[in-house]
Amino acid sequence: MNRSSRTVDRRWGVSYKTRTWSAQVAQSVEQWTENPRVRGSIPRLGTTSKTEVAHLRDLIFCMGKTVERCPRYNPLMTKAKVKLGILISGRGSNMKAIVEACESGEVPATVERVISNRQGAPGIDWARDRGIECRVLPHRDFESREAHDRAVVGDLKAAGVQWVCLAGYMRLLSPWFVEAFPQRILNIHPSLLPAFPGLNAQTLAWDYGVGWTGCTVHLVDAELDHGPIVGQQAVPVEPYASVDELQGAILKQEHLLYVRALRRLLSQEWRLDGRRIVYCQPS
Repeated sequence: MNRSSRTVDRRWGVSYKTRTWSAQVAQSVEQWTENPRVRGSIPRLGTTSKTEVAHLRDLIFCMGKTVERCPRYNPLMTKAKVKLGILISGRGSNMKAIVEACESGEVPATVERVISNRQGAPGIDWARDRGIECRVLPHRDFESREAHDRAVVGDLKAAGVQWVCLAGYMRLLSPWFVEAFPQRILNIHPSLLPAFPGLNAQTLAWDYGVGWTGCTVHLVDAELDHGPIVGQQAVPVEPYASVDELQGAILKQEHLLYVRALRRLLSQEWRLDGRRIVYCQPS
């Protein structure tokens, strides 16, 4: 059976443009993913039902040389707004920028949930005043990082959240959390990664004597400040008389960059080529 077509799986967010389909379907999803030529071309999946496994088998045809693959993490199959969840630990200034961009229509999304791991986080009161559903889940109330993450993910899933934005969330996500939202978690960091990961990045840049620093939006993986870079904004150090002034200048750019990066990811088709994000041309 030979035909040109496009197969789209709406639930997994993957599309394949094929020149030829083979009548031979992979014996199992596990065998398919062991093929080194195509391994990693779709997001890692969690546990799946027998029905879902069968569906994936039917989806993945002909992974041989005659297939032109274009796996896309955001295939733009609907005009519905994306449902966001935002995680904060403090005042949530980047959260405010995202919420306001969603409300104005600049970002095609709605904020369905704001969650903080700290009691008394000022950003929670601000979000509640905007009519956003909020939760406070103190991490110290849980016996492990994964137990806390499971509670957070459960609440996000219950709200129908599709993408997660970390906005001053001072917790390293467990691998379990990352796999619950594959390539759907964003973070912003106040340096030009990979320089100065971790805490106090502005102070580290200042003390090191660099001429330029800035901020980075990246997809989140299981390592600290490590995932594929979505966007960066450079900030010169010389005009500022103190690290506090520099921190304020970087923060202003964070608010702008986060909104730009989120808007682009939700508005264009894209895929990963190694660590590089490639924005796909319209078909």
